[in-house]
Amino acid sequence: MIFMKSDKGVTLVEIMAAILLFLLGIAALLGIIMQSVQSAKKAGLAYKAHNLAKSRLETLSSVSFSDLSSANETSSAINEQGVTDQDGSFVRNTTVTTSYTGDGALTHVKVSVNYLYKGQQSPSPMEVSTVIYSGG
Repeated sequence: MIFMKSDKGVTLVEIMAAILLFLLGIAALLGIIMQSVQSAKKAGLAYKAHNLAKSRLETLSSVSFSDLSSANETSSAINEQGVTDQDGSFVRNTTVTTSYTGDGALTHVKVSVNYLYKGQQSPSPMEVSTVIYSGG
């Protein structure tokens, strides 16, 4: 009796190669998912930073014109509510320029907010600015 080789089965090498290809695909997909999660987190922090900058600008718009010059601040750590907090996830800078363009009735206010992500400050701040008129 002569034994003949059957073509019906799958060899162990073929199974291992298929598993390897499957695992490579899963690893690539997992990498894409991780990047997406990080991007979404950064986008959320950038959105909060922009809102914090707008909120600060709105608050300063309601301050008396003569008190605006004292609103300058440099690298103030703040939390998500915009309150000064050493452990805050955001860094705010406020620049007040009185007598804007030489006119004593105009004051330029610029607020920039950076977010902190994994201990690193965002590469570019969210910035908002306005010119406030004294009205008198």
